[in-house]
Amino acid sequence: MLKEASKITPLSNVFNDTKLWVALTAPAWLYNDNIVTKLFVNFQLYHKSIVNLGTEQHEKYRLNCENIVDIGCFALTELGHGSNAKGILTTAHFSKKT
Repeated sequence: MLKEASKITPLSNVFNDTKLWVALTAPAWLYNDNIVTKLFVNFQLYHKSIVNLGTEQHEKYRLNCENIVDIGCFALTELGHGSNAKGILTTAHFSKKT
């Protein structure tokens, strides 16, 4: 029997609870570990980037992710880093004007 809608755990709670996250992804991993990688990128990188860095204008993307309307992605954008994400070097320059 299905749970009442009010008693279903929101996906946003699953993203922040390790036990719930493992319960969601372990069965998928047994079937196909690529699925878990895609879930991780969508829920942990994409969703958490919106939650931590987003503004009101990004709220619709957060809700769409939580309701599995949209599938998100995450990209590292550093000039010239290639595929060595651990070796990314960033330089900051102070400007009195700005």
